[in-house]
Amino acid sequence: MVRPRCRTTSTPTSAPGILGWSVAVGLCLLATAACDGLGTRPGDPAVWSVGAAPEPTPEGATLHVGVTRLGCANGDTGKVLEPRVDVEADRVVIATSVEALSGGDCPANDTVPVQVDLGADALGQDLVDAACLEDGAAVGSTFCSTGPVRWHLPETGGVQEVPGWVAPSRYSYQVTSRCGLRAFIGTFGVEVSDGAVTRAVALDDTSGELALADAPTLEDILDEARTGVRSGRTVRVSLDELGDPRYVSVGDDLAQSDTTACYVIHELTDLGED
Repeated sequence: MVRPRCRTTSTPTSAPGILGWSVAVGLCLLATAACDGLGTRPGDPAVWSVGAAPEPTPEGATLHVGVTRLGCANGDTGKVLEPRVDVEADRVVIATSVEALSGGDCPANDTVPVQVDLGADALGQDLVDAACLEDGAAVGSTFCSTGPVRWHLPETGGVQEVPGWVAPSRYSYQVTSRCGLRAFIGTFGVEVSDGAVTRAVALDDTSGELALADAPTLEDILDEARTGVRSGRTVRVSLDELGDPRYVSVGDDLAQSDTTACYVIHELTDLGED
């Protein structure tokens, strides 16, 4: 069941907050039908991407995203309208739109930072861009190359033991890495054979070229989590319905600390034997 939500939007006039994000979107949870229809206002379609990994708390989390207009507008995304946030049984669907414009040339539009506050009912859920769902406005575009899931918001509690996982002899995976000071930041497609990375390519415009030595296998990511557990750090691991890694994070203050790590695995494919 979708729970109705309503939000208010404000633009601070003082110094920007965390990571310079300058637009705040406050979220109030109302359990009445009065919230129906108060989601995204009419406008032009947009997509969003995660700008900083959200830190789960018992009250929920603050999600920092970058919103980009889909249509041609001389490179200008313009004013972002109220996002719509729908918490469903197994996912959180976030729809973004921007103020309607009459069109223009088609260079890449800029990205506008937006903050979305999520309630406790979003914990443990995938965060999904509505524009990349089956009937979404961005389906078929490069914005949806890794599917509709943009991030996973874990539960607050850390694990005491990282679950075991048996890797196929050859596999590929798509991953977004957002935390820490490292070369492996961005969204990448990685191929692995017999425990070694054989190919790593950027899957979005913001991810740079990557040396194979800087790309981890999924076994490496889980070993990083095990090292974190042994060191007494907060480690969060989520598995999908098949028992494969879905989300891994190591450390606290994910968006600020240079020593943290966080990964969302979008897709895992067994490539079979050579």
